[in-house]
Amino acid sequence: MNVSTNQTISMWRGPSKDPRIIGWFAATVVTNGFGVIANIILLLSLTVYKPLRRSASSALIIHCIAIDLCATVVAVPIDTIPVFLGPTWPLPLTFCKYQGLYLYITYVASQYASTVLAFHRLTAAIVPHKFHIFTTKLALAWMILLPWLLSTAINIFPTAEGPTASVALRRRFEITRTLFLLFLWLCVSIYPINLVASFSSKRYATDLSLQLFLRWLSTSFGCMNPIFFWASSKLFQAGIATVIKCQWLRRLRRQKVLPCLATISRTGDLGLRTLSNINSAARAIIYSS
Repeated sequence: MNVSTNQTISMWRGPSKDPRIIGWFAATVVTNGFGVIANIILLLSLTVYKPLRRSASSALIIHCIAIDLCATVVAVPIDTIPVFLGPTWPLPLTFCKYQGLYLYITYVASQYASTVLAFHRLTAAIVPHKFHIFTTKLALAWMILLPWLLSTAINIFPTAEGPTASVALRRRFEITRTLFLLFLWLCVSIYPINLVASFSSKRYATDLSLQLFLRWLSTSFGCMNPIFFWASSKLFQAGIATVIKCQWLRRLRRQKVLPCLATISRTGDLGLRTLSNINSAARAIIYSS
């Protein structure tokens, strides 16, 4: 893929002045800028919004979002900037040697992390009476570590009842629907570049606009994931609204202010009781005399 790209774009030295390259680079920057902000908002939502935080899979969801954030901040610039600078721009030897490693470890870890999350939610739906085994800290730690181990290894070498159960089932359905949409978006964004390069290699090698569009599509999958979280889940809509409206900051301030008010109230009550005791003692002295 890189060889065919270089055959097409080897005409310039240094940063490109081709409007197609500049437009692609600008679109990638804007898309990833949006992705960084959106993924940070999602992470805050999962941290400060209690219904999301209480989900048994919240740690795994946070892990997937954190990988998307890593991809938008680290992996995409590593893939994008060399294309914009051109094949003749001198880059450090270490960067060239390990560029693929930086990219593919993140992407493969993202796919395995999504698979682990899907397995976790499937277990919750199919065998809820055994699901507690997969919610311990040790189990969650292994499920977070496993995608990175696999990615590194590959690249380097009963039915619940009642109203509470009904709410839990709705939440499981929401998360399952979200995961399905994320899977579809992953297929739409990642695989076209491989399919076109494999089955239409001549056109791909000679059509720079097609190359740039498919590159933009493949580097934007992590940036668009927050849209699917927001669009398919009421819980995430409420959590994101909580973050944007800064409701969690107001609650935090109230939590700090209320103990102070309680202390002042207790102090005031103690002072009133002391005055009452003094008055009672004075009346007793007067009556006894």
